[in-house]
Parts: sequence; structure tokens; C-alpha cells
Amino acid sequence: MSGRHVSFCALILLLLVMVVPGCLVGGDDPNGGRTEAIEGDIQFEVIETHANFGAVSDPVIALRMATEEIYPCCNYSIVNDVHIESGTIDVDLLHIYMPSICLTALGPATHTEFLENAAGTYDLIFTNGSATDRFQLTVTDSSVQVTEEAAGFMQPLETLAWRRPVQSFACICGTTVETAWMCDAFIDSLDALPALAEFSFPDSGLIPYPDSSSGYYHNTPSRYFRYAAEADFDSAGAILARFTRDVIADQVGVNISITNWRNKGYLSWMLGGDPDQ
Repeated sequence: MSGRHVSFCALILLLLVMVVPGCLVGGDDPNGGRTEAIEGDIQFEVIETHANFGAVSDPVIALRMATEEIYPCCNYSIVNDVHIESGTIDVDLLHIYMPSICLTALGPATHTEFLENAAGTYDLIFTNGSATDRFQLTVTDSSVQVTEEAAGFMQPLETLAWRRPVQSFACICGTTVETAWMCDAFIDSLDALPALAEFSFPDSGLIPYPDSSSGYYHNTPSRYFRYAAEADFDSAGAILARFTRDVIADQVGVNISITNWRNKGYLSWMLGGDPDQ
């Protein structure tokens, strides 16, 4: 259900259309697709994210759903009607849609619905035929919490998710074993910006930023900072550019990135570091 999963499917779709048109399969409706009833449970989470994975924008609250059943194509979707009115969010689950283009990678059927960002308490009601599940959704400036009231076919993946503090960013560092010292060295370089203040998320609940680097020989937990003005984040990006030039240089297997609450980021490999990471 992550943005990376959606991007992967979109990439495969592009390759199929451009390179392997023979992979397109037909269906039984005017658009060439098919539908079938929803079978089994559906996992869901309500989190803060960005509407467009690679775009800079204010974060939004999103309801993400995925079937527990795994299908032969990763681009099947859950079709539903969503109505939001007077503190109630009604989600009427209709069917699974299987489009004419099959992205041949195993995956669940999914759907993402963007909800209101306003703080408050909402009745979150799911209907699948004659079955109804009820939850309470509580949105504050700092968190999103789901409380079960009467559940059967809907399974929450997370009951507590933290929101990105306004004017905050995450520092993510992955290195080789020999260059692991660079992570702390870059954090130390940020001391040049007195407007920054490091903070931590609570131990429980889903963190909205990546909690660590991944895919490197040495992965470190992410570090989180608040800043006073948006210009301070750009100043941190300038420090990363200098650190990349003066310290990382041509070292292979090192990448340091900072990404802020609006999805704006600076990455060392784009500033002149290792292009293979």
C-alpha cells in the first residue's frame, strides 16, 4: 500500500505499454476490465502522507486499504463510494476492479482515499453488502488514532499514527561500515544552524518519516529536527551540499538525505555524492 508500491506498478504499466503490448488482456465490460465480489478481510490504515509521492506539497490525511487476498496482477483496485458529512465517514465497499492491463506482479487490490485534514472525532463506517464495521477516528494536530467499535472484515494495520510536525525534517543516513562515522559527522555539522532543535517521536505509533536508512552496509536510525523558518531547511540543504563536496566526495556506498514535512528533500548523491545509491 505504500507510494513505492504504486510507483512500481506505474513503471511496469509504462513498460508494458511501450515494450510488451502483448501482455494486455481483455475483459467483459466496455473498457475491457472485469469486476468481482470482495472476498475476505481488508486491511486499512489512516495516516498522514502526500497526495503525489514525488511532489512538494502540504501533507494530507489518507485512508489506505488493501485486500488480504493476493491477486496475480498488482494493479487491481477496491471500488467504493465514500461520503463525508457531519463528523461521519461512510465507506461503501462495492467490488474489486480488474482492468484490461495486467501488471504481472503479485499483490493485493488497493485503494487510497484522501480525507479531511481537520482535527476532530469522526465515525468511520465501512459497509460490505449486509456487513458493517464501525470505528472511531480521532484526528489531532499531532496524531491520527483509530479505535475499534464493531469490527469484522476490516483489520486496522495501525491504530496510532503520528503526523509530521510543521517545519520539521528527517535526516536519513546510509553508509559503508568504514564510513559509518559520516552520519554523526553530518549531524554535528548542523550545529551551525542554531534554529534547529532535535526531537524524537514516541516509542509507540507509526512514524510518518522513514525510521532508518535501508539497503546499505551500515544503516542508522533517522534523526528528526524542527526549524524556525523554511529558509532554515534550505540552509541545512546547503550544509549537506558542502558536506557532500568536502567529506563524502567520491566515496562509494554513502548517501545522506534530508526530507521535510512538505516532502521537499536534498540528497547527497544528487548534490555530487555517489550516483549509484
